[in-house]
Amino acid sequence: MGYLSATPSSEAIGRKTAVPRRGARASILAAAATAFLASSCAGWHIAIVRDEPPALSDVPGAADFSDGAPAASSAIPKAEADFREAVRESALSLKGRKHEEKVTVRGRAFTLDCIGTVSAAYWGAGVDVTVDFAKYEGNGVSRLHQSLRDRKVLLPGREPRVGDAIFWDDTWDRNGDGKFGNDPLTHAGIVVQVDEDGTIHYLHDNYFYGVTVERMNLRRPADWKDEAGKVINSPLYMASYPGKKGNPPRFLAGDLFKAFGSAEGIRKSF
Repeated sequence: MGYLSATPSSEAIGRKTAVPRRGARASILAAAATAFLASSCAGWHIAIVRDEPPALSDVPGAADFSDGAPAASSAIPKAEADFREAVRESALSLKGRKHEEKVTVRGRAFTLDCIGTVSAAYWGAGVDVTVDFAKYEGNGVSRLHQSLRDRKVLLPGREPRVGDAIFWDDTWDRNGDGKFGNDPLTHAGIVVQVDEDGTIHYLHDNYFYGVTVERMNLRRPADWKDEAGKVINSPLYMASYPGKKGNPPRFLAGDLFKAFGSAEGIRKSF
């Protein structure tokens, strides 16, 4: 999918170019909306509203782990650690590329929209996460989510590790009904770093800035910054930014979070 976000990256918040003037913003949003309609994200129609993180029993296909906390690096088997690092390096090699840029990774062509970016990163680490897409209906994000669900590698917890996939709901009004909260599985990314305070650095495709790294903190999902001024949740809803009138009830990455997919499960099951 092409995640067509008109959202500035966290690094851009506060710059003069981060918030276009009214006329320019309207033109940008119109172009983004038009592009959305042509996006491979269209086509997922089951309404899901996430108010609280689901319990393990409510996550079909969740991996059977006793908790969602990341293991210490010394406790991770070498094969898993090597794969997670390979995913991280592959993902970061795409950073700075333009939205919908055509790239070749290990001899295979990809278009860097949102699901293309995620697929290219895993392919660079040696795994084709799109192999089962033809079995499912819907956009690329929902197809990947269904594939990981059926392979039982979705994670029940909210503390990921490097290399895990991320899914979000409600990052734009895909069905065009003007209502917030009924547009599931609209975006995806990859975890590339986890800070001690729980801030997750994720790589994804941003409509304005291309492939970039932004932030999410599920311990404080409704907070843009912490007390020290560190950005802990990037705006993720289309065209949202802190302080904007008309933002939806939830617009930060942590507040739109849906699920994680285990990198180790992906390594073993594909």
